[in-house]
Amino acid sequence: IARAMRWFQQVEHACSRFDPASELNRLGQQVGAPVAVSELLFQATAFAHAVAEQSEGAFDPTVGARMVERGWVIA
Repeated sequence: IARAMRWFQQVEHACSRFDPASELNRLGQQVGAPVAVSELLFQATAFAHAVAEQSEGAFDPTVGARMVERGWVIA
């Protein structure tokens, strides 16, 4: 159980859209600039990009901000 909890904490630290200090949020604030990220976040974003390409845009990993702006999801 402790090992699983540590894993979830690592995922949360890297990929949370709710934590302003997460790697994902820091990455989003530096669009267009090279940013060092953990292997976990790199793999997650690479997978999201691959799915977006393979689905010809049916899956869009960048849609979250627009959904928040429109009130469709909670920020």
